[in-house]
Amino acid sequence: MQLRVLGPLEVTVDGVTRELTKRRHREILGILVSLRGRNIPTTSLVDELWDDAPPRGAIGAIRTFIGELRRILEPRRQPRTPPSVLLTVGDGYALRLHHDAVDAWRFATAVTRSPEATPEEAAMQLSTALGEWDGEAFQEFAERPWAIPEVRRLTKLRQTAVERCAAAQLECGQPTDAVTTLETHIEENPWSEEAWRLLALALYRCNRQTEALAVLRQARTRLANELGLDPGRPLLEL
Repeated sequence: MQLRVLGPLEVTVDGVTRELTKRRHREILGILVSLRGRNIPTTSLVDELWDDAPPRGAIGAIRTFIGELRRILEPRRQPRTPPSVLLTVGDGYALRLHHDAVDAWRFATAVTRSPEATPEEAAMQLSTALGEWDGEAFQEFAERPWAIPEVRRLTKLRQTAVERCAAAQLECGQPTDAVTTLETHIEENPWSEEAWRLLALALYRCNRQTEALAVLRQARTRLANELGLDPGRPLLEL
């Protein structure tokens, strides 16, 4: 099974994409993924789905949704056989999957482990991890209260991954790849001094000195005009 939330929510079982036509199905799965294996009480799930204003019969509706989701996630499970993916835990539910089965979990693990890798390994692993993204995290539900903290966490990890990947590419003598990695990132994160520093260094090592100097001037101007800040020591030293 593969579950994707770094973009549109998608479930693949035995190589076949499963249709999730009901928004409640997609949102329940999103909530469970955001909890990273922790359980959520049924009453809390009701509050998350209906914003603390549940309809009459909400608990029964949750049970119906869970039953339908279990059939989608485990289509070959025999009747009266306990589920192995979407479990009942205490008075609530939890998603039990290996971290490799969920793109967001896989991505976070790769970023967390990257400092332990060699530059060559880090460049390859982080480039692969960044390729997991196909839009905004929890795209359909990114503004929902339950999703906001996890979206922020994953977005910050993505920023870290881009800059670590570019730094590793530079260490491996791949400045052209580093430029490619950083160009879009700079547009989305113009306040990252480290990103500006890495881009200028990558351009310099590509023998594009004029562009490297232009990047440094642009960084200084944007930091001063839009944030009222002077560049930090690493950028000044470069």
